Amino acid sequence: MNYLKTGMLIAAITAIFLGVGAMIGGQQGMIIAFVIAVGMNFFAYWNSDKMVLRMYGAKEVDATTAPEFYKLVGGSCHAGGFANATGLHHGKSAAKRVCDRSEP
Repeated sequence: MNYLKTGMLIAAITAIFLGVGAMIGGQQGMIIAFVIAVGMNFFAYWNSDKMVLRMYGAKEVDATTAPEFYKLVGGSCHAGGFANATGLHHGKSAAKRVCDRSEP
């Protein structure tokens, strides 16, 4: 369901860009706006998680810097059948937990 919502938002942003491009520059403006919209949407889709983590100042932790948090993330990954737990921590709450699908 989240992929559908994300796709709809990306399509709406692209449509707005195309409409504004068409109003400003006609068919050529619409083509330029389409290229800009595709570039911006691609960048936002692939980098939004990193931008949010950077905004909150999240830092990657390991077993020596935050043992309780690292154990929590590792346990969650192990329970889900994942390996290579990486934890990003901001203050008292987890900003992001990442588990790779690689074999242990």
